[in-house]
Amino acid sequence: MSPAGQVTEDVAKPAQPLSEIQNFAPYSIALLPDKPDGEVVIPFFTTEDKLAFFTVSQVQQASRDKKLLGRLVSYGELIALIGDLQIQVNQLKQENEKLWAVVGKPSTPQTVVVQPAPMPAPSQGDALTKYLLLRQLFPVSQPYQLPMPTRPNNGLNCTTTYVGSTAYTNCH
Repeated sequence: MSPAGQVTEDVAKPAQPLSEIQNFAPYSIALLPDKPDGEVVIPFFTTEDKLAFFTVSQVQQASRDKKLLGRLVSYGELIALIGDLQIQVNQLKQENEKLWAVVGKPSTPQTVVVQPAPMPAPSQGDALTKYLLLRQLFPVSQPYQLPMPTRPNNGLNCTTTYVGSTAYTNCH
């Protein structure tokens, strides 16, 4: 485990083979305490689709009171969530690099367009949901792209415009 506050590149890579992840995907998760007198915590998605953590005693009390806490978080959903977060981190890193390129070169006007890919909200319990969850386990990674080389000016005025991951240079 990495110390708190550090992000590592290995977050989205599953520690287990895909077949093992598929076997455990429908199981719910319980967080065990690090001390003998601690209480087990269970993560839930609330009715507002927010992540919440409840102790076993709170879950038992809600069960006795017939109170709905939400639905349990499954292992597959957690792996898919980590994959989604890694994709968002990579997109933000790329956007940040583009913004730093704009700040570093104030004399050349550049247009940066960042368009995140929309993710459909799958309905629970059907085969499509399982397929999408398993598909998100292995996010598509983009290869590193070298920045465009700069040539001597030679009296030309050049501007570069970025559309997605493609750069267009106009010199006149």
